[in-house]
Amino acid sequence: MNKKAFVDLEVIASPGFIILVAMAVSATLLGWKLSGSWSESSLPFWQVIIAIVVEVVAAYFFAARG
Repeated sequence: MNKKAFVDLEVIASPGFIILVAMAVSATLLGWKLSGSWSESSLPFWQVIIAIVVEVVAAYFFAARG
């Protein structure tokens, strides 16, 4: 069976993945919130959601390598 297309639940439950996702998402949300208060041209919410999805995929990639 080809397991390359499936998400490994052990990687998702690993502390490395959880820490990477938590730090990346919190930094993105904090930066988005602060940029809105500093200037009038902050990212729209849909772009923030796309950035968070990309961060989760990248965290999975890096946690699966280690």
